[in-house]
Amino acid sequence: MANSLGSTDYSINSMVNCHTFHWISNLRCWTRNGISSPQNKSSFTTYTLLLAQEDNNIQRIPTRVYKREKRTVLSYTEYRKFERRHESTGNIIITLDEVVERALIFKGWDMMRIAAVVVTYNRKRLLIECLEALRRQTRSPNAIYIIDNASTDGTPQLLQEKGYIEDLEGGISRINNLYDGRPIKVVYVRMKENTGGAGGFHEGVKRAYNDGYDWIWLMDDDVEPEDDALEMLLKWRGRIKGKKSALVPVRYFNRSFFNLETKKFNFRNPFRHFTYDIVTEDDLKCNYFQVSGISFEGPLIKREAISSVGFPNKNFFIIGDDTDYAIRLQNYGPLYMVSDAHLIKKVVTSGEFNWKAYYYIRNIIYLDRKYGENIFVRYLRPFITLIKYIPYFFMKKPRNVKYILKAFKDGYQLKMGMTLPPGEF
Repeated sequence: MANSLGSTDYSINSMVNCHTFHWISNLRCWTRNGISSPQNKSSFTTYTLLLAQEDNNIQRIPTRVYKREKRTVLSYTEYRKFERRHESTGNIIITLDEVVERALIFKGWDMMRIAAVVVTYNRKRLLIECLEALRRQTRSPNAIYIIDNASTDGTPQLLQEKGYIEDLEGGISRINNLYDGRPIKVVYVRMKENTGGAGGFHEGVKRAYNDGYDWIWLMDDDVEPEDDALEMLLKWRGRIKGKKSALVPVRYFNRSFFNLETKKFNFRNPFRHFTYDIVTEDDLKCNYFQVSGISFEGPLIKREAISSVGFPNKNFFIIGDDTDYAIRLQNYGPLYMVSDAHLIKKVVTSGEFNWKAYYYIRNIIYLDRKYGENIFVRYLRPFITLIKYIPYFFMKKPRNVKYILKAFKDGYQLKMGMTLPPGEF
């Protein structure tokens, strides 16, 4: 393929070189005062992108912009300026990031940079099984961030023994994908104290985002994505039209469908739980469908959504941080469950009242106070929650009542953070 940008070979045949260049052509979008208008064919804008790839990273993207027979060759930086200049005038309705994503999908190429974030605390064997599952992915993540909440069970030593890390105190290393041998960057972060799952996900998302990854895949240490889970999520990423914040796999426990995700939140009716219309197996007959709630067990979150809403709220400590983040993400775009993407869950809560149940009650009351759409949800439903749980847990152990009352008080007063030491009861 001929080129006019110097002597370097930019043809597809040069894909074997260290610098790989792909031509992507005939990607059209219509513009009319900033609104998509297929009827207005006179305002065709065709972008022909030249993408440079080295070690799975997009380096520079020289961009040719064609508009009404006029051709301009822009560098990546120049295009950004061009994009910002014309965004407000309605001449461009699609950002460069979206052009790149759509073009890659159109040509069947995948250059998205994916980082998996795994949060762990004192479950070293489960952690290794989770990491091994990530290494078996048919579409390898580019990086794995291991956020260790100051584990005391020998987690760093086992990670070092298995070849995942070099320094017990944290650092960067590399390990190969077991499916195709591609290198995966491993970032090990050993927290100074236990910040809970919420603090771990906050730290992991922040680091992966700041390192420039396009999508961030979140999970606890007690899950295993099936070998093609990431491939399936990315496959449907390109087929779901419109904005999207996150793509979510289907969870299974003991070979059975396991889902507590809701298709709609209720912050309007104080006499109903805040989750209803739970996902069922009948929903899986669709290739994908919209949900409102997610768990931090496998959601693949888009970078632009994170840019819009920020990082997970570390002040939840544990439980409810994923619900809060799901609500916030929908301010950017919808969440979709992908039926072909599967994840295995290996641990479920016992139902006993312990320190984790305290955080559950505190945080759902906090969610009502924060997101309630009327005064009845914000101020009445917390009391309904209190009345619901006191008899249930009092029957098991009377001393539990003081912790339920504390959970109610802290949640009602919007008191967050680590308000009860883990393992106190």
